Amino acid sequence: MIQSVRNRPWVPWVAAAWTLAASLWFFTRDLPDPAGTRASVAGGMLLVPEQFLEGDEELPSSFGGVFHPWRWKAWGTAAAVWAAAWLLGEIAFANLRFRRASTAERTGFKFGLGSAWISLLTFIAGVYGGGRFLSGVVFGLGIGVPFFMLLRSELPGRFWGKLHPSYWLHLPQNTQPFWIAALAVAPFLLLIALGSTVPTTEFDAREYHLQGPKEWFEAGEIERLPHNVYTQMPAGTEMLTLLCMHLCGDWRIGALAGQATLAGFVPLAALAAGCVARRLFGRGCGWFAAAAFLTSPWAVRLTLHPYAEGALCAYAALTLLAVTIAVRRRRQRSWRPALLAGLLAGAAFGCKYPALLLIAAPAATALIVADRRWTKLATFAGGFALFAGPWLLKNLIETGNPVFPLLWNLFGGSGWDAATNARWVSAHAPPDWSPARWPLWLGQPLGLDTYHTSLVIAFAPLAGFIRSGRAAWLAAALGGLVVVWYLLTHRIDRFWAPLLPAGCVLAGAGLRWATTREDRPVRVTAWAAAGGGALFNLALCVGGAAGQVPFASDPEVASIVIEHRSAPLIAALNERFGPEDTVILIGEAQVFGAEFTPIYATVWNEAPLADPNAALPQNVTAVAVNWAEIARYRDSYGFDRRVTPGFLEERVAAGELRPGESLIAGDLVLGELFLIPSE
Repeated sequence: MIQSVRNRPWVPWVAAAWTLAASLWFFTRDLPDPAGTRASVAGGMLLVPEQFLEGDEELPSSFGGVFHPWRWKAWGTAAAVWAAAWLLGEIAFANLRFRRASTAERTGFKFGLGSAWISLLTFIAGVYGGGRFLSGVVFGLGIGVPFFMLLRSELPGRFWGKLHPSYWLHLPQNTQPFWIAALAVAPFLLLIALGSTVPTTEFDAREYHLQGPKEWFEAGEIERLPHNVYTQMPAGTEMLTLLCMHLCGDWRIGALAGQATLAGFVPLAALAAGCVARRLFGRGCGWFAAAAFLTSPWAVRLTLHPYAEGALCAYAALTLLAVTIAVRRRRQRSWRPALLAGLLAGAAFGCKYPALLLIAAPAATALIVADRRWTKLATFAGGFALFAGPWLLKNLIETGNPVFPLLWNLFGGSGWDAATNARWVSAHAPPDWSPARWPLWLGQPLGLDTYHTSLVIAFAPLAGFIRSGRAAWLAAALGGLVVVWYLLTHRIDRFWAPLLPAGCVLAGAGLRWATTREDRPVRVTAWAAAGGGALFNLALCVGGAAGQVPFASDPEVASIVIEHRSAPLIAALNERFGPEDTVILIGEAQVFGAEFTPIYATVWNEAPLADPNAALPQNVTAVAVNWAEIARYRDSYGFDRRVTPGFLEERVAAGELRPGESLIAGDLVLGELFLIPSE
């Protein structure tokens, strides 16, 4: 129950002043992209919502694109995967015999466990070449879910009663604030649904998040890709994309379906954050916390690209929920909450290495600090190993290093050397340590980041007026993890994004407190700040800051246009070569859209033909060199010094290659092409 502050009459005025000042500070900060203050950018975006109404000549925005078959196939496939995840999660959660959890909490845990199991089963099936068999199983599970749900319902009225929001969110009798929040969330859910079925423009996604599953799909099994070191890392989310490719029978549509599937983790993260807020701060705080997360630009951005961070947000929030339950039941001898937390933390690690620092380690620390029973920590570790262990074992077998390419100096690893490791460590180390730049770096997760939300800045501190001790502990934990992000990562913005759901827990509690106050200045200021923040976030997303492709565009046309914009060399080669051709690519790693068979390498792997003594692979049609990308790499990560203009001249003189020709599009030189002489 929200604590009274009648004996502290200054509190409402301080709260109102903070909300107003924090919101003004947030909206007057400069943004790196697009340029200008948040307020000026929002004003321009509200006048011209280009993502829906304008588009451009190459990629017009039209609601006709919403009805394209690719979208509906992607949505249907994603629905089948999540239905199967629910059923597997139902089985797994039932076996845990985890009681005294609300319906919303049970739902979150079931979806979290089920998605982790589907990812693991896809990995196991892929290693043994059984991906196509698993596709049939998932479809069968998806079809069986509705019947299972009906069988579980004793009466139809009971079943349909579960659809009412009050059943899931434990709303107070006055549901008007809930419907206001639901109205605010609705357009963001629309953006998530549409954006998740638009082809991604992100380099990382096209280099390995999608390219790895594409190569495994075409090979019919999961095998080591020595030319793409990124695919050696945990690939829990990529397994869902791979599964969708098998379900669709097509790598391009399957990639959209995978993106739509991964988008489901965002509302799951919101649900988990809401459950945490309700447990820590009381009734009514949960749906405010969920709304704070769903209305953030990060929630939309994480669905526009098949990143792993959407899943990390969900698993982080679910792990926090399990730890919260475990800590509040620390006097009991039950090991189940600790096991559940371990399973979810392991699922997070199975998606990305940083989860060990930002999710698993703090969860284990909280368990051992709250309850010094090492048996619970061992139970947590056992659950963690179930979902994290297979990826460690895969790396150990293939490279000799369980966390390859990390810790190479300690464990070694095949396909790597000291020079490459030095470049890797330098590129993935913190950029600088200057105290003068602390406000810039630490300010990103504290409000300066382009995709942050003012609701966290304005309302999170107010959570202390409900339960100050719990708010202080959660805030301290978040602050410590921000420091971890600063000290131990290369400070990419999306690496701290998994902390946002926990921040929204505090924001939801603070917003609930402020909007239910009898003091009119506090209540009016709170609603104004919350409404203004949500509108700005919507304008930012609709205006193109979260993604550069119109949400309602035709996905088939968009895939072609994006190829010309993101990887023009690949687009030019697609016009000359087809699936029967094999092209060696040097300096070009953004190869997902290639219609031909590419032989390529990331910047961290040895470039093809860099060794002058290496034999030219058989059945190769051409060799293409992207000199612009090579120059960009030399200025950042470094590139093989043997690859310089003229390095293929010996092969030309020997008759292995024809003289090079420039690939030109308009005034832009895309690269150099060497054809193989015909016999």
